[in-house]
Amino acid sequence: MSSAIAFDDEPAALEKPNTTTPLALKLTYFHHFVELHGGRGAFDGLTTAQVCFKFVVPFTEPSGLSLVEHVRQRTADAAYVAPANWYISHAWQYLFLETLDSLDTFFETNDIADPVVWFCVFNNNQHEAANYPFSWWQSTFRDSLAAIGSVVMVLHPWKSPITLTRSWCVFEVYIAILAGATFDVAMATNQEEWLLDDILDNMDAFFDMLGGVSSEKAQATVASDKTS
Repeated sequence: MSSAIAFDDEPAALEKPNTTTPLALKLTYFHHFVELHGGRGAFDGLTTAQVCFKFVVPFTEPSGLSLVEHVRQRTADAAYVAPANWYISHAWQYLFLETLDSLDTFFETNDIADPVVWFCVFNNNQHEAANYPFSWWQSTFRDSLAAIGSVVMVLHPWKSPITLTRSWCVFEVYIAILAGATFDVAMATNQEEWLLDDILDNMDAFFDMLGGVSSEKAQATVASDKTS
């Protein structure tokens, strides 16, 4: 599988990964975080990127830590922090609430109670993110995913999912394959219904979507990430 991100030698993408399972936040905290900042109405129409800079960065400003570490060290909500058992692959351009609803649907459908999810916006220190080199991001995503071993990719719109056009998400698929991680997809209820309707009309619809994926054309927010 080729990728728009240029890796070192193929085995090096998973060379000596740190297998310590990282801490993360329970999915129930995501809902708690929404309520702490005005409820769903305050988040309506906001992308995950906007939520990061409007809510996550100001909330963690006093400590200068990631949200995970801020909650663990500086709040009364430390019980929401635990070793991660799911790694979330998503796009920052997605609406935050749609991503959250997709994850809720996935875990409820699969009867998975109280999942602890590694979510880059919450796990990475957003006060220092701009200063990290590409190699730091590559090893952080690689090690976290390999240690957790279970990936959920948020897919929408299902016919042309943004995650499969993003370089880092393509990289996460690549690492999941090398690590032998389980790989699942999550969709909001309306996307699942749309997918089922389209498959009823055309049994090859899902495979047609996958066939249209081009890793060479995958985009990155930071242009240099495509060639680092």
